[in-house]
Amino acid sequence: MRLLTAADVCKLMEYSGLSLEESSNSVVHKLTESGAEGGIISIDSHGNISAVFNTKAMARGYKTREISKTIKIYKDN
Repeated sequence: MRLLTAADVCKLMEYSGLSLEESSNSVVHKLTESGAEGGIISIDSHGNISAVFNTKAMARGYKTREISKTIKIYKDN
């Protein structure tokens, strides 16, 4: 295991005060810099959802009380 992406997102939020989206973007940027491809789907304690990736596509889906069922594959959909 080269990178601990989930732990890094949590640490950035806790110690740097970054939002979930900012932390996730930072971690995926670190993936890109290391030559790795991937992404992270994360949810914070407030129910905010983030899905950040550096690949062409990443399947993901979610549903909350406020958001109807959402299914996505590409960045722009």
